[in-house]
Amino acid sequence: NGTSYTLAGIGSGVTIGGLTTASLQFTLHGTPGTNRTASMGMELIEVGGSGRKLQLMIDKVNVTVTNGVVGAAIASDAMVYVYGHKSNGADISMSFPASQMAEPSISITDNTLNLHYDRILSNVLNTSFGQNLPTAQSFTAITGTFAMKIAVRGINVRHEDASALPLTTITVGTSGQSVTGSGFAGTLTIQ
Repeated sequence: NGTSYTLAGIGSGVTIGGLTTASLQFTLHGTPGTNRTASMGMELIEVGGSGRKLQLMIDKVNVTVTNGVVGAAIASDAMVYVYGHKSNGADISMSFPASQMAEPSISITDNTLNLHYDRILSNVLNTSFGQNLPTAQSFTAITGTFAMKIAVRGINVRHEDASALPLTTITVGTSGQSVTGSGFAGTLTIQ
């Protein structure tokens, strides 16, 4: 949301005033290949509280490098997978083509990878119906303390000192879809 934290700081726990965009600033090293396909996932699991959980994954993000500039676009055949568990025990489990999303949910600007939580949720709400809709709506303005993980497969993401980020896995509900790759974990207290 515009406030910078180190990965070590997130690992120890940070407090934020709402969640709209989670961004990862990076520096390009070496001469990577021109095109890559990546998959990305994010998970929030409530610590204490009522056991709320939100997991989401986009399975195909096209990452390009042109003249040292990194770009990203969700592939036209990409799928979005979402799982949520609400405090009253209700679940949402859905998948839909990324082409149904009205707004881009992932972007790269000025060497910063942006995961737009608010846009992802807006897209989920737009494709939800029936019993999924109230469960999806319960994640629009979440507060509480959450264990957070982000994982990226297909891109060699490292710490600033070039050491590898830990291998991280996010499995989206009962869909069987998962992302295993470079990632990090921490704690977010959302006010």
